[in-house]
Amino acid sequence: MRFNAHVLQTEMPPLVELPRRAAELAAGGADVIRVDQGAVDMPPPERFVQRVREVLGGPEVHRYTPDPGLPELRSALAGYAAERLGIECDPERELIVTAGANEAGFVALVALLEPGDEVLLPSPWYFNHAMTLSTLGAVPVPIPTVAEQGWVPEPDVLAGLITPRTRGIALVNPNNPTGALYDDDRIRQLVEIAIERDLWILADQTYHELYFGAQAPLSPAAIPGARKRVVTVASFSKSLGLAGWRLGFLTGPAALVDQVLKVHDCSVICAGRAGQEGLLAALPEAGTQTARVRDTLRFRRDRLTASLAAAGLTNCVEPGGSLFLFLRLPAGTDDREFCRNLLEERHVVAVPGSAFGPGGKGFIRISFGSIPAERLEEAINRIASAL
Repeated sequence: MRFNAHVLQTEMPPLVELPRRAAELAAGGADVIRVDQGAVDMPPPERFVQRVREVLGGPEVHRYTPDPGLPELRSALAGYAAERLGIECDPERELIVTAGANEAGFVALVALLEPGDEVLLPSPWYFNHAMTLSTLGAVPVPIPTVAEQGWVPEPDVLAGLITPRTRGIALVNPNNPTGALYDDDRIRQLVEIAIERDLWILADQTYHELYFGAQAPLSPAAIPGARKRVVTVASFSKSLGLAGWRLGFLTGPAALVDQVLKVHDCSVICAGRAGQEGLLAALPEAGTQTARVRDTLRFRRDRLTASLAAAGLTNCVEPGGSLFLFLRLPAGTDDREFCRNLLEERHVVAVPGSAFGPGGKGFIRISFGSIPAERLEEAINRIASAL
């Protein structure tokens, strides 16, 4: 058999391998605690559920929507983007409803890149961005970041990595996997470099609503003069608890969105109609829902860091946002082997840091999005025991 060589070179993430084994252990009666899942356990808005129930009885729900999404939903999302992200966009030409931010990022990169093009990713990186690049024959180039500087990329380091093959920069803020929050001045500095060097910016705003400070982070596309070089992807999987519904959107310059729509059409055609209807109904109360999710995650973050400190595990940076914490293991520890042993012997599922590129080696990612605080404390006790 022959397969795409670029696909063969990408590795199956531990988010597939470890949960399979965890399911086997749980089926045998083990008390498995999962701190690997990048999702929240808070229910979606009631309006979403009610509207989905209503449309399931009608014939239209079983048919396609227009490829870019329901016109009414696109208009509502343009209002959401203006209010929550500070981005003004034309819902007819500059916005597409997508099957989550993952699909949005994928179709954007397909539309933008040729084989051999380079894209700069702060490392540790979100592995799906890196896998997409490798699958396309493009090259993910790590921007080294370190815990001692809060996992935030340095502008001078980024600038020094730009070559004639560099096509763009991908930014996830707040960050997956580190939980870092880039401050507004740093975002401006990175965007200015991209504009000066005629690079695209993929602004992944999946965790934009999940910040733990006083205000939301700055969106790259909201910076004056940046919109023509920024494609923004966003998701409602975390902020509204809709991971299973695969709902997100993409916005950018009309000329780019025209090309992205072609890729979107030949991959998913359109996001599911029932979910689009539900999201349209839920958007008016999105602010209340996201505040509830954010408060819950902040509480869990605080309990998690307190538990780590009590266990003597202080080699981590307190997350400024998202739902992840990156914990350093003792020097020389193989993070993949540690996570396998942690599962087999302590029945805790965490993600090895090396899954997030070379910058993640020697760390593990802990998610506090879908586990109560008490179970988090038990997970930390087991991790400390394993160490």
